[in-house]
Amino acid sequence: MSDGHAVERKLSKEEIEEIRQKTKGLMDELVYPNEVQYEHCTDDEREALIKSLQAKSKAAGMWAPHLPAAAGGMGIGFMPYVYMNEIIGRSWMAPRVFGSQAPDSGNAEILWQFGTPELQERWMKPLVNGDIRSCFSMTEPEVSGADPTGLRTTAVRDGDEWVIRGHKWFTSGAVGASFAIVMCVTQPDQPPHRRMSQIVVPTDTPGFQIVREIPVMGSTEGSHCEIRYVNVRVPVTNLLGEDGGGFRIAQRRLGPGRIHHCMRWLGQMQRAFEIMCEYALKREVYGSTLAEKQTVQNWIADSYVQIQAARLLTLNAAAKIDTGDEARVEISAIKFFGAQVLHDVIDRAIQVHGARGVSGDTPLEGMYRLARGARIYDGPDETHRMVVSRRILPHARGAGAGCPSLAPARPGGPVDEIVVLMDQLNRFLRAQLGDERLRVLSMETTPGHAGLSFFFTVLAGNETQEFVLRVPPANVKFEGTADILRQARVITSLRDSRVPVAEVAWAGDDPQWFGRPYMIVPRLRGDCLRMSEGEWAAGLPAERLRPMAQQAMEVLARLHGLDWQQYVPGDGPPLDPTFDIERWDRFWERAAEPEMVALGPEVKRRLLERLPRDPRIGIFHGDYQWTNLFYTDDRLAAVIDWELWGVGATLNDLGWILLFSDPEAWVHEDRSTAPIPRPAELEAMYAEALGEAPGDVAWYRALAAYKFSIIGGFNLMLHRRGKRDDPHWEVLKPSMPRLMERALEVLDGA
Repeated sequence: MSDGHAVERKLSKEEIEEIRQKTKGLMDELVYPNEVQYEHCTDDEREALIKSLQAKSKAAGMWAPHLPAAAGGMGIGFMPYVYMNEIIGRSWMAPRVFGSQAPDSGNAEILWQFGTPELQERWMKPLVNGDIRSCFSMTEPEVSGADPTGLRTTAVRDGDEWVIRGHKWFTSGAVGASFAIVMCVTQPDQPPHRRMSQIVVPTDTPGFQIVREIPVMGSTEGSHCEIRYVNVRVPVTNLLGEDGGGFRIAQRRLGPGRIHHCMRWLGQMQRAFEIMCEYALKREVYGSTLAEKQTVQNWIADSYVQIQAARLLTLNAAAKIDTGDEARVEISAIKFFGAQVLHDVIDRAIQVHGARGVSGDTPLEGMYRLARGARIYDGPDETHRMVVSRRILPHARGAGAGCPSLAPARPGGPVDEIVVLMDQLNRFLRAQLGDERLRVLSMETTPGHAGLSFFFTVLAGNETQEFVLRVPPANVKFEGTADILRQARVITSLRDSRVPVAEVAWAGDDPQWFGRPYMIVPRLRGDCLRMSEGEWAAGLPAERLRPMAQQAMEVLARLHGLDWQQYVPGDGPPLDPTFDIERWDRFWERAAEPEMVALGPEVKRRLLERLPRDPRIGIFHGDYQWTNLFYTDDRLAAVIDWELWGVGATLNDLGWILLFSDPEAWVHEDRSTAPIPRPAELEAMYAEALGEAPGDVAWYRALAAYKFSIIGGFNLMLHRRGKRDDPHWEVLKPSMPRLMERALEVLDGA
């Protein structure tokens, strides 16, 4: 598995402009001259025409711009494709000519990022090559398409097969498709956003029944189909990603996909605008051209301003995504604003043309049909307006401010997040405990760099209690480190094991409380093992630190000895080690200073050449380091911060904590000098607790150094751009190139 927009290097402005000019040239040569011919062809003639144009696009090196080169695409990355889409979008047939049409482009990205090698070979390669087509099957007639948590299609495990039963419609492109990617319920007892999975279903599978092509505003172009899945059986290996991970996959697809939709809409707007202006200049009525009429002049002025506003909003959202921001507010804003502008500009152009505008003599009538649907597909306007307002209002409530910045609010900024959260906590806890006199006395951000957790003190009656609230930042997707409910789930499941964890008091995602998922745990007495210069544990003697380290290794061995299928069923398949290396490509290329991670390609090559064989698979913490180990009176009371946990090679954790115990890996000024046991001694402790030799520990130590160097370069970039204020990364900067050097040394046996 890999990242959908991985790119070997970032293209220059000159290279992006060259791609845009080349795209314009191919549009003039291949697309515009064939639009009318395509409309009047038979189905077979249309396919032959498209195939001939696709061959020319491939020969020009302009095929599949949405994919990296390793997946058969151009490998140009996210932003160059964004700019290219503005040109491709001018014609409805252009995406097929360039091999980037929906839903095939999104399905190919899903298969590249989440498909097994077998699924990629069987379905992705011919799809990318243009040999077959596909469809995406999610919307259902019985439930609202605006709220996919209500989907009813199910997939039930029966031995080595999934049995799929359900009813879908608006499955675009189903006629002639070789396979469908089906969104269905596989984990009905999980929280709403963990119930769904995505499964590949060949369309020739018995029980896959196309009921009809649904007419859309008088046309069946696009094959929007109603489909029934009647006991459809497919292998369990047709699952994409993890069981219950369907929403996460959908968000990975929909966010960037909406950017590309909006850029293509800009192409449509601009073309309609140009057609309108050209006609207004030559059409005469009542003794003068239409261009001289005030109403038409107003339409032209309004259209120009709205197109430019939509373009800048879209490019701003795209730039945020390109820097790692999930841009939830920005994406929803451009979706409803861009769709409205698209509709309005085309509507004005039609009005300027009069009867000609609704005829087939111009592209406008077809553009109008597509524009009206834009306000519904990928979420109706009303849903996106709701998303924008819900993410803005929690920051404005009680803060004496109006609309906040689209950037996430930070404590101490124009909208004080602490004030907002205290107000929300008062309402939440009074409702949960039935005590209207209860109040939150104080609140503060916990130490660290994520900004996700807060200590707070509650007065209930005459007693005070202390808790920790964990929420994701505003304006992000609730996945990865921001998937609070996934963290709550693993912590709760481990309460019955011998791995010490906190007790979850409350967890949920009802937006009425915090506008986002949340988890609350009692505050423990003690502290994490902080050993940087000036921290409490920095001066502890070796004889006190060694037993604490021994406990850490014993707990880690216990965690790795658990049967993951018993404790976290449905959270596989295990993390693929190749994917675990390659997924850092897009962060590596965004380092604040390229020289910080200059050795990255060499370390990556060495790691891929020496992939461990048959590693132990289990639950891994993902960030097992001293600052995530909470001690009370020198006893390890809890392993905290589970945002990166997963199922995969357990030695990921050992390599990680050994990195933070290796004095030869760090050169920044305030690095720890505490006498914690060195990597070799810690490895021996772990092996003794595990009861066996752990395996190729050096490889995982090198992987940890590779990852953290890239993380450091990326986070420093975010800090310098004001995206994530954290000067700590400036302090760590000198160690980033050293970590890459250390990775190579460890691989060489040093």
